Amino acid sequence: MKITNIAGRELTENELFAIDRFSYYYDNNRAFVVIGDNAVVVMDGQSSHEKMIEFSKASMNSLLNSHPDFSSYVMDDRNALIEMLYNVFSVIDGKQAGLSSTDEQVPINIALQARSYCLDAAQKCEIVAIVEPIA
Repeated sequence: MKITNIAGRELTENELFAIDRFSYYYDNNRAFVVIGDNAVVVMDGQSSHEKMIEFSKASMNSLLNSHPDFSSYVMDDRNALIEMLYNVFSVIDGKQAGLSSTDEQVPINIALQARSYCLDAAQKCEIVAIVEPIA
């Protein structure tokens, strides 16, 4: 994956974790924009960085102004994935969150924590990085 650092600073451990996990979840075949510590907006296709940032900001704005509906999943790597509206996702480290090896669903407290990360990222709307598949 090609990572373009938009933040102008070293990426944090949480940001790098999100990049690593979403690259894995999409088999390195989808572009996404990292917003805040661990929220991402997944792109439907390839476009310029400017359009990707514009789409991401619009998605986060829409997320802030709609019902905070979400779905949660325990992924095969035992991390918690949260899917919100408008192509917005978040991932929580399952070990740090206390997911057990037998959990089949994300406990509501962990899901709500991840949802709050998405809403916080939407409010701040700090574009951190753009991640793209290598052609």
